[in-house]
Amino acid sequence: MHQVNYKTDGGFFDIRLNGVLVMAGDSYSGVVKLDQGLLDGENTITVTYDAKGAQDVAYFAVHEGCEDEFPNEQSLASVEIHGDGEQELVFNSQSPVEAFFPGAVISDGKGLLDAVKELQAAVQRRDVETVFAFHEPLLTKMAESGAPMERINAHVTKMLTEGEITLMQNLTLTPVLDGLAWEVLAPSSQPPVVIHLEQDGGQYEWTSGTRWVFVDNAWYVIEP
Repeated sequence: MHQVNYKTDGGFFDIRLNGVLVMAGDSYSGVVKLDQGLLDGENTITVTYDAKGAQDVAYFAVHEGCEDEFPNEQSLASVEIHGDGEQELVFNSQSPVEAFFPGAVISDGKGLLDAVKELQAAVQRRDVETVFAFHEPLLTKMAESGAPMERINAHVTKMLTEGEITLMQNLTLTPVLDGLAWEVLAPSSQPPVVIHLEQDGGQYEWTSGTRWVFVDNAWYVIEP
């Protein structure tokens, strides 16, 4: 397995693996796993950091290890960004690389914007069945891997029926991995759909529409 460890002084950062968005946010420290978009051989992590202040610093490092074990302490590549900036971390992987997503084919993006609008419309009218249909290949893959689908389906249904909905505009559609997948993001790397729910003293969020693939002549969401 490969992962990026990061520490920042705040500010907003964007981590991409071979052009595929891995994480965007403003947390101070954490770890993010690298899976979708990983290639056999040379890989490139691109990190963009928008600091809150001129003296702010952000540190990013790529580590490798085995599943269920701590990664090696020595990093494969690391970078420190002072203030605003963009840097690349290049590393090699000899890990077996699976297909990006079963059944996905290279597409020119035709019809994707319409699919995104249909997803947003279904969310707006709280049409749970249609929203789940847009995620069918992803849900099938999760079920095959042993994910607790009853609990996941119940959570998403609750968010869709009771949550506060925000639908993003000014979306940008970007091909990644030579068009094998497409990313759809609003400014500041926000997904097309964001739902918040406050309940029992907790705050919950569900997002959708960040990454799409063309499978069986239709567009589907594979990354919320």
